[in-house]
Amino acid sequence: MDQCMSMSTVKDDPALTPGEQRILTLMGQGFGRLEQRQQVLENKLEAQTKQMEVQAKQLLDLTSRVSQEAAASKQRDRQLSADIQRLREQAELRDINWRQTFHGEMNAFRVEVSEKFDQHNTRLEMLEQAAERANSDLRHLDQRLDGLQQEQHKLNALLGREYASHGQPSLIP
Repeated sequence: MDQCMSMSTVKDDPALTPGEQRILTLMGQGFGRLEQRQQVLENKLEAQTKQMEVQAKQLLDLTSRVSQEAAASKQRDRQLSADIQRLREQAELRDINWRQTFHGEMNAFRVEVSEKFDQHNTRLEMLEQAAERANSDLRHLDQRLDGLQQEQHKLNALLGREYASHGQPSLIP
């Protein structure tokens, strides 16, 4: 959130170009979406953790009962052990599935953000190249203008001498 606030402050800087302000706006939106997605994933993690705590407590309760009733029946003991194993496997599978989902979503989001940054970088590079070409064109025009001004000075001097040689006043100041 601090990054979004600082981006908002920087975005209002009059020294930034509209393109730079737009990029900062898009980056701020991307960070906002990232924070929203992170919050959703954290909420999912918290819910999953609570569920796992409940399952762990259930598992502990079930283990306790098995210990107390072990003498009653070997068959019942085997069945309870099988139930415990099934719960452990389910908890492990849920944990594995959740972690895979979490990592997959985070990686997909990272790729999406990276692609958008790459697109913005490409646009910035194109703008930089266009600015360089414009600067080069301006330098070339300045050189041509300097050359034309020098030519004009030479012609004015030549005309001034020509008028002077004929005894006429120069028309060129």
